[in-house]
Amino acid sequence: MRSSSKQRNVLIISRDSTRSVNELDLNYVIENGRRYCGSYYMPNDDDEQVRLQLINQVYLKTFDGELTSVPLEAPTHILDIGTGVGEWAIDMAELYPDCEVTGTDIANIFERRVPRNVFWEIDDAEIEWERPPNHYDLVHLRDLAGSFADWQSIYRYAFDCIKPGGWIEVLDFDDHKGMSNLHSLFEPNSLVCKVTNDLVEAALMHGRPHGVAHLEPRFLVNAGYVDVQLTEHAIPLKTDDGSTGKFWLLAMLNGAESVCLRLLTKYKGWDPEEVRLACDLIGQEMMAMALKPQKSKGFVVKVRVLKGRKPGLLPRWSRGPSREPSQLMQQKLMEMLEDTEGESSQPTDNESGYLSMPSEMKSGIQSASLGSSFEQGRPNRTQTVSGTTESTGCS
Repeated sequence: MRSSSKQRNVLIISRDSTRSVNELDLNYVIENGRRYCGSYYMPNDDDEQVRLQLINQVYLKTFDGELTSVPLEAPTHILDIGTGVGEWAIDMAELYPDCEVTGTDIANIFERRVPRNVFWEIDDAEIEWERPPNHYDLVHLRDLAGSFADWQSIYRYAFDCIKPGGWIEVLDFDDHKGMSNLHSLFEPNSLVCKVTNDLVEAALMHGRPHGVAHLEPRFLVNAGYVDVQLTEHAIPLKTDDGSTGKFWLLAMLNGAESVCLRLLTKYKGWDPEEVRLACDLIGQEMMAMALKPQKSKGFVVKVRVLKGRKPGLLPRWSRGPSREPSQLMQQKLMEMLEDTEGESSQPTDNESGYLSMPSEMKSGIQSASLGSSFEQGRPNRTQTVSGTTESTGCS
């Protein structure tokens, strides 16, 4: 979560505090029956908190209970930006009891019963960060698509406060292919296609486009990170009890209105009830698709994970080269990079990877990023993963 206010006003809630924050200080607004904070497009009321809890379960199931994909060894400080209710931060604090875990958000919806090494801060991440340099082992951002106007600034702010050898990890959903298949069931002038197209335009008018454009590996490389890697994890749309796809479907059914309501009413002049009707129709079709295996095969949802390391101490990371490559290898790498200039390939439904040049190579050849597939059984190949905002298929 974030807000449009550009005055820094950080409120730190102590780890053992039970006091509440004055709601008026947080610039809460009630619109069309939903509660918002500042100009942020997503609500923060009870219904939205339920969606956040469902999304947390989707991530846990996708990664088999693992909380992060970066190698951490005895971390001392972790920062979670846009923490929401703070479930990930709490889990990390329990996993690393000697580590101070700080969760920040613009809204005071934090869980109150937390481990003693958890700290909550009300803060706007779009304002230049005033955090100690070289301090955090990990800066974590999750499910924040459409939250920031300038993601590259966010990556630079994080770089400054990450300690040498520390990591940034950014996660978000990519449901473009699945939603395109869903929209193909409707006529181009249907209400469902209209809400989808208008939502894209409204997000642009808001100055914070949706999609996964922010998960562009070169953004991290340009900010100074090394060992940059982008991976994808497919989520099948299933309704089996306990399945990852079922939790994602429940989150979508519960959150369609949250995503659409403020943007469409404020920027495209929609009537609130018309938005709710369109969201109900989308939910009905998604449920019908999920119940029919033949149709659900075409609905692809992916979790994209982008991570990078601040140069410094090189951790034990099996996927990253650990020694100076030969002159022949350097030449081959440069040829591969030249071949991918301007390429906009689409990754498969399976896991794909993108790895920047390790720091040892940057002194010998130009700073660039190398795409590669890491899935066992598939030949490695250079792959630039495009992170541009894509059309929905409705026109």
